[in-house]
Amino acid sequence: MNHALKGIIFDLGNTLMYFDGDWDATLKQGAVNLSRFLVRRGVQMDAEYLAETFLIERQAGFEQASRTGREVTCAQVIQAILTRAGVRPEMLGLVPQATRVYFELEEVPGPPIQRPGPR
Repeated sequence: MNHALKGIIFDLGNTLMYFDGDWDATLKQGAVNLSRFLVRRGVQMDAEYLAETFLIERQAGFEQASRTGREVTCAQVIQAILTRAGVRPEMLGLVPQATRVYFELEEVPGPPIQRPGPR
């Protein structure tokens, strides 16, 4: 049996997806949902400030990724904000779920991919 590697796919965030919505509105609402989730779970931060800070740092992460070729993940941004805010260490356990909350709006299924017919 031949198990030779046939290819590698690299995805530097949002490359291999289809999204037909309003990116700006979706990103802002995702940040609001994320901040409300964390505040409801006991993070002692102003929700509006948290959402704004997240969006600013997420954009900085995109810019860093463009320069370095290394993605700065959503989870890394959330963890950095919470750590700087001095949250209790156990609150960092919320990061995976908070990440899912942020991306919920982006993960609404899109239309099926149309494959080209035979040539």
